[in-house]
Amino acid sequence: MSLYRGQIYDIEGLTYFHDFALLEDFYVIQKSPFVTMSLKEAANILSGKTGPEYNMKYNSNLPCQFIFLPKEGPAKPIIVNCPFPFHMYHFGTCYQDGDHVVLTTTALKEGFDMSWEWRYWLSNMCKAPGIFYRFDINLKTGSIQSHALDPASNEFPTSHPYRNGHKGTRYNYLMACDEPNRGLPFVDVVKVDMDAGASGRKSWRADGLISECIFAPRAGFDGAYNSDEDDGWLITQYYNPDIPDKSQFLILDAKNVEAGPVLSYMSGF
Repeated sequence: MSLYRGQIYDIEGLTYFHDFALLEDFYVIQKSPFVTMSLKEAANILSGKTGPEYNMKYNSNLPCQFIFLPKEGPAKPIIVNCPFPFHMYHFGTCYQDGDHVVLTTTALKEGFDMSWEWRYWLSNMCKAPGIFYRFDINLKTGSIQSHALDPASNEFPTSHPYRNGHKGTRYNYLMACDEPNRGLPFVDVVKVDMDAGASGRKSWRADGLISECIFAPRAGFDGAYNSDEDDGWLITQYYNPDIPDKSQFLILDAKNVEAGPVLSYMSGF
């Protein structure tokens, strides 16, 4: 049995995508209206005259679309227009149930660019915070509905690694700034429950900066089917400026995020 299969798709106007979602029948990418790339711009980047970040800004003449690439050829890609313009880096929980698809992602809206705000983060998250959205798509009709799942400024959503694409997956964990009208710094871990909504939301605030969370299932690969979806550990890097040149790794119980770390490890650097 071959573990390799090649399929080439020619998508008009596609110059960039950062992440893809894996569904039962499709790979999903986004065509972002924030990225352009001419031959002159590419030459300037390759020569070091400029950086790719200067091309990252909203272009009202470009479409914002989800593109569904069939795993099995020769079917053509399905293109669905998004309900509003946004840029995305990372998908959260995604799954397919027949013609119905659920996608989640952190959406960066029209004011987003990659200016180095506060010399802390490589975008203007205070002016244009990322908001975690759910998109429900009907592949047969092309209809799409969206709603914000959480109000906190966030990035790097993560979920159970062995349940990618499983129908009914519901939990996402966000690196966030859980404070109204602020986009930075990221000091909060937020657990989002797609089924329970606000009533299932849990969060914990650190007294320093945190990074993207990694989910480690308690049961390992067996956790794909034989345990609760949130039965595992969240691992995040932590840095407190009052402890110079020392980072820590924090471990939280994913079922009880609000309780804070159950273990910390000083990296020594």
